Amino acid sequence: MAARLRRRLERCREELGRTGPWAYPVAVLAARWGFSGPAVFSRSFKEAYGVAPTEFRALSVKEVRAERELP
Repeated sequence: MAARLRRRLERCREELGRTGPWAYPVAVLAARWGFSGPAVFSRSFKEAYGVAPTEFRALSVKEVRAERELP
């Protein structure tokens, strides 16, 4: 994987980990980081990280909620 693509995907992963009202939809992230469309972004993300962007976000949200419940 090219270094530039890897950096873009890393930034997207960081943004997907955000929760709350400032969390951009996947399609917006794809456009914001220069992907030609959400499907292209999703394929690239899944190839790099093993999960689809929406799955990654769901796991991130679940993790944040679990952290909040810890004493």
